[in-house]
Amino acid sequence: MKERINIICSVIEKLFFPLHKKVYVEINRIVENCLTEYPKFIDEMFINYDIGYRQNTSYCSTTEKNLFYKLDIAIHYCLNEYVLSEIEKISNPIIGIKDKGFKNAEQYDGNSFVINIYCKNMIYSFSIALEYIFGFEKMNVLKQNSNQLYCHTIVPKILFDEIKNGIKYSQEYINSNSYKYIGVTKHSCLKRYGQHLYLSKKGSKGLFQSALRGKLFEIGMIEHCIERCGLTRKEILNLEKQEIENRSLKSKYNMGLNMRR
Repeated sequence: MKERINIICSVIEKLFFPLHKKVYVEINRIVENCLTEYPKFIDEMFINYDIGYRQNTSYCSTTEKNLFYKLDIAIHYCLNEYVLSEIEKISNPIIGIKDKGFKNAEQYDGNSFVINIYCKNMIYSFSIALEYIFGFEKMNVLKQNSNQLYCHTIVPKILFDEIKNGIKYSQEYINSNSYKYIGVTKHSCLKRYGQHLYLSKKGSKGLFQSALRGKLFEIGMIEHCIERCGLTRKEILNLEKQEIENRSLKSKYNMGLNMRR
């Protein structure tokens, strides 16, 4: 159990940011309960994810969505201001399997780990395939200077307000009406996002940076999804190219925020 908690802690802090130690213990409790019910759960989860994680995201999601069971973990924080030091100190956020609320883990294909931060009129959502949290390719994921492929999805406030006011949520609805930026980084998802914010405040004319400072539309929610990690630099750059072409290239998609280099 201690080894599993150490993996959970190391991977979350490498890819996202630190959480309170009690939160790691609670996440592990959920998994231990799942292992009691499905003794081979982790092994089978890894085998299924291994089928497609070197492929583009459309391929991997279809290989996973027909699993006869899913494990979804969502953590929900409510903060007056977006301060990470506060998150480390909060020992009792809302946490569990299939928690109710906006943008939950169960609304993703496959097994999912999601952190939602509710801040004033904004939601920041961080997500990753649960397989990584529990050790999939852990040696490569935790390696110094390892890369991750990420997607930032920006939901305009007008769309976010429509959802809050009763339009039924669906992943398809969000994907069709939100803006996407895809990239690769050696840093944590949050640190890379902070770099984009810095460039935005400095007046960068990039589409993504312009969107972050509200020049294109008012923002209601930002989702930070780690699509892949633990791959070689060559593999992950190849996937980045595919994902941009398939999902976020401005010259092909009205809501794409990637520009050709």
